[in-house]
Amino acid sequence: MRRVHPAGRRRRGGRPDHRGAAAARRLPRHARVGSGLAAVETVRENPLGHALVITDYNMPGLSGLAVAEQLASMAPGLPVLITSGYVTEELLERAQALGVRGVLLKEHSLERLAELVRAALGDQPA
Repeated sequence: MRRVHPAGRRRRGGRPDHRGAAAARRLPRHARVGSGLAAVETVRENPLGHALVITDYNMPGLSGLAVAEQLASMAPGLPVLITSGYVTEELLERAQALGVRGVLLKEHSLERLAELVRAALGDQPA
């Protein structure tokens, strides 16, 4: 009799089936980093292992726009969202020119984050 592992993997003889484990390790559920440079390095290590990047505009090392610019060259098509406490027309224009999928004012982040994530991932328009 086959048992189902709590994570949904079949188990044989009480052992987990790890055939998909390597793929699961390549695509983390989330990665939290403390600087713009670390964000870029995390994506550089596994360019296909990320579905979305959310960054603050004011990050140590690199701004959110600089992160978006570097990610655009190394992982084209990777959606980027930028949050900021102060959103100017210049920030919006520069973000749009870099292909950023959305700029989120921090004071509205709880209300709009899910909507922007769905839009960035292609599920609905923003």
